[in-house]
Amino acid sequence: MQPRICFALWPLIAMAAASSAQPVLTRAPETPAAVITQVRTFQGPAAARITPVTPEPSVVFAIATDFLNKEQLQQVKKAILDFYTASKGKVPTKLALLNPGLSGVAGPVKTRAQLVAALHEIAPNDSDTPLNPASPLGFFSTLGETLRPLGGDWSVVVLTGDFPALPAELTPYAGTLLSARAAANRQRFSVWNLGTSTPAFLGAAAVQSAGLVIQNPAEELVAEFDREEPGLIELDWDRPALARGFHLYDAQLLNAAGQVQRTLPCIAQSPGFDLPDLERYAESLAHVAAARAAATCARDSA
Repeated sequence: MQPRICFALWPLIAMAAASSAQPVLTRAPETPAAVITQVRTFQGPAAARITPVTPEPSVVFAIATDFLNKEQLQQVKKAILDFYTASKGKVPTKLALLNPGLSGVAGPVKTRAQLVAALHEIAPNDSDTPLNPASPLGFFSTLGETLRPLGGDWSVVVLTGDFPALPAELTPYAGTLLSARAAANRQRFSVWNLGTSTPAFLGAAAVQSAGLVIQNPAEELVAEFDREEPGLIELDWDRPALARGFHLYDAQLLNAAGQVQRTLPCIAQSPGFDLPDLERYAESLAHVAAARAAATCARDSA
C-alpha cells in the first residue's frame, strides 16, 4: 500500500508589512550584446550586479478554493494529474490550499496515487459560481505573505483560481507589489487563471518574477522544467534612496552600449517605511482624486 499524503494544518505566522529590496530574477541574455551592465532609475544609472542561479526544480500549486466553482475545481484536479503524468513524476510537486489564507499543504508527492489522494481531500464549494471573497483587495494585499512559507530558492509557485480584474488605476501598483513580494520570498510567482483571461496585474507580476502565465500545466510547466537555455540570473543594483514614503518607477536595464534591453517596474521605499496594502493605496488614490476635483471646482467658480 502506498503511503498517503495529507494536508497539514498551517499555523498563523506574523508577517512584516514591509520588504526591503531584493535581487530580482530574470532570464539570462541570449547574446553577449544583451548583457545588462547598468540599471537606470529616476535618480540616474547604477551598476548592475548579476549572479547566475539554478532555481529549485519544484512546483507548488496554490489553489484558491474561494475563487473556484465546483466544475473549475474538477478541471484543476484533472490538469494537475495530467501535469504529473506528463512530467513523469520528476518534478517535486506540492499542493497548498488558500481559503483565503494558507490553510494546508500536502506533499511533495512521491507517486501518482499520493497525488490522487491529496487532490481528493480538496472539498469543492457548494456554489456553482466562485465565492470571490468580499474583499479581493485584502486577499491580494496579503498574498505575498501568504505564499512565503511555500518555498524559496526560486521555486515555482502557481496561484490557481478564477480571479477578478482590479480597477485600472490599481493595476501597476498591484502587479509591482506582488512581484516585489515574490522576489523577497525568492519565488517564481506564476498564475493559472481559470477565467476567460488572466487579470493584467497578475500577468504582470508573473512576467516580472520570471514566472509563467499558465493555461495548460501539462504543456507550459513541463516545457519550462525541460528548458535549458537561456538560464536565469539574479539582478541587483543600488536602489534609489528616499527620505520618506515610496515611489513607483520603471527601471531601465541597459547593455554596455547604453541601449535599453528591458523595462522593469519597481518600488523604491524609504528605510522603515511600510508599503501600503491595496486597500490603503486605493483610498489614497480616492483622496487625491477628490482633492483634485475640489481644486478644479474652486478654480472654475472663481
